[in-house]
Amino acid sequence: MNKCIQCGSTSYKPIIRRDDQGVMRASGQYQCTGCNLVFANLDEWRVNKQIPAGLKAPNAETQAAIAEADEIARVHSAGFASAADLFDDLERTAASKP
Repeated sequence: MNKCIQCGSTSYKPIIRRDDQGVMRASGQYQCTGCNLVFANLDEWRVNKQIPAGLKAPNAETQAAIAEADEIARVHSAGFASAADLFDDLERTAASKP
């Protein structure tokens, strides 16, 4: 079955990176959409159900940052009705900070 050996998620995405010329290209690595496990070989991930050598999951600090970003995206997913509403919110947020 095609699923993550760490979290059981059934989806992954290619990791895209900027090359030396500044062009966005597939890195040849993939990332689980459930737990962010990074892996290089889809066949090994599918068949052996073992974490391939040299691959790692994000550390606690990175996982916390990912969770924070996900929460921010969830809370602000409604967006703004207009650009003016966006700027009004930015001004209110800036004014409320010391």
